[in-house]
Amino acid sequence: MESSDGRVYRRLARALRVGLSVSLVLLASGLVLGLAAGSPAAEGPAAHASGLVLAGVAVLLALPVVQAVLAAFTYWSQGDRGFGLAAFGLVVIQCLALLAARL
Repeated sequence: MESSDGRVYRRLARALRVGLSVSLVLLASGLVLGLAAGSPAAEGPAAHASGLVLAGVAVLLALPVVQAVLAAFTYWSQGDRGFGLAAFGLVVIQCLALLAARL
């Protein structure tokens, strides 16, 4: 039987792999579309290219929050309330940091 930590690590690793893959696809698509468009223009393919690149960066920035949420729910569902609350506290701190950066 696998330990609860092993399940948490496996879920976090899967989330990281999926998030990085999605981000890589978005960034690469934006780069290829931007290079194919030529000069950066406010309209046309270049506008879509910058949107794809921004989406890829947003996915990368969201990964730590997603992993903390995933860890909190996984620990909580396994009955480990201490680690679940600690991971939830990390989510709160990350969200407060994002809000403070927006101000």
